[in-house]
Amino acid sequence: MVTTRELNQRTEAIQILIMVMNLLSDKNLIKRQDMIYAKVPILRIEFTAPYENVIVDLNANNSVAIKNTYLLCHYAACKCLQFEILLNYCSF
Repeated sequence: MVTTRELNQRTEAIQILIMVMNLLSDKNLIKRQDMIYAKVPILRIEFTAPYENVIVDLNANNSVAIKNTYLLCHYAACKCLQFEILLNYCSF
């Protein structure tokens, strides 16, 4: 988290991500950077060897995205039956 307060995702978050992009632009470890302009902007970073298989999606102060990532991680760790029970319980 960049700050404890909410950021305007359309303006402030983009400015922060552009600053990060500029700071990383001359690093040898960075292969490619793409800014994805969306409701929640994302800076996608691809690395060179030995991390060429690593892609990072970076956002600024979007705590919901962090929680969703943890949720998906826990879903992936669930056994199939547990996941089906969870889906049946949560479905409308």
